[in-house]
Amino acid sequence: MTLQISSISEEEEALLAMVRKRKAQEEQDETSTPSSKSTKTSGKKQKQVRLKEHRDFDPYPPSKVYRLIEPGPVLLVTTGSLADGTHNVMTIGFHMVIQHESPPLIGISLGPWDASFAALKKQRECVLAVPSVEMAKVVVDLGNCSKDDDELEETSKWERFGLDAQPAGKVKAPLVGGEHIIANIECVVEDTKMVSKYSMWILKPVKAWINPNMKPGEGGKMFHHRGDGTFVVDGEVLDLKDRMVKCTEYLSPAIKSNASPASTMYSPVGVVVFGRDGEVVELKAEVPLPGDSVKRIERLGERAERASLTSAANWSARAVSDR
Repeated sequence: MTLQISSISEEEEALLAMVRKRKAQEEQDETSTPSSKSTKTSGKKQKQVRLKEHRDFDPYPPSKVYRLIEPGPVLLVTTGSLADGTHNVMTIGFHMVIQHESPPLIGISLGPWDASFAALKKQRECVLAVPSVEMAKVVVDLGNCSKDDDELEETSKWERFGLDAQPAGKVKAPLVGGEHIIANIECVVEDTKMVSKYSMWILKPVKAWINPNMKPGEGGKMFHHRGDGTFVVDGEVLDLKDRMVKCTEYLSPAIKSNASPASTMYSPVGVVVFGRDGEVVELKAEVPLPGDSVKRIERLGERAERASLTSAANWSARAVSDR
């Protein structure tokens, strides 16, 4: 039997060439990149691996992470002037300690959407009041209204919520009085570089007051906003001072130039005084210090003594040489 193959036209030949070319391209693509089926399989395996690696956790939206690390405690901020009746009060939850000393600095978030923004910008001073949990409802209600609201007069928030405005010692803004106020911190504006971009004000405390009957851990209980309308309250106090063996690494020496130069270090655990040769002259510890901590103090004494011989010497976290 003889097979006869009819001839094909040039148009058909071109079409077949195109098909062959396309098939060759598809084969090349399959060897260079995985197919959709293999991609799906691979993606499924990767997902299983990720789930296995993170089996103790569930995904959490980055836009809500502030709820996980909300700083607290909730504070009241007073601005304006008590003397001329322009004083105002508001609630804030975003704040942080920037620096412990030389000088102490606090950061607060207060933006142009707050009526107090203009007063703080103009007078560059305020008071941070720390309320106890007994005032929680009042503090929340106060934070949900503004002195610019139509139903409120300029300073009526003080009268509406029964707050007592008292003269401060160094700033024009008033202290917040009352038996359930734990403390008041008078502040001046130290730095405004981050205000325009982040609404972050850097404040320097210039005077502070504490209610002797409401000290934290001794009657006063701060409350902390979790970012979703719920709050947590100070509870059990854990005293782990005896385990803070590295705390001396963050002490700040006050180098005093007098007839008998010496270095003094202040710490949550007590006061350490060094002689001019770096030896420990006096150790007033409020808690027993482990042996390795005492050795650290002795080593730091030598470093502090060297710092006293150089101008503006800095070491450790924020060690400062005061001459």
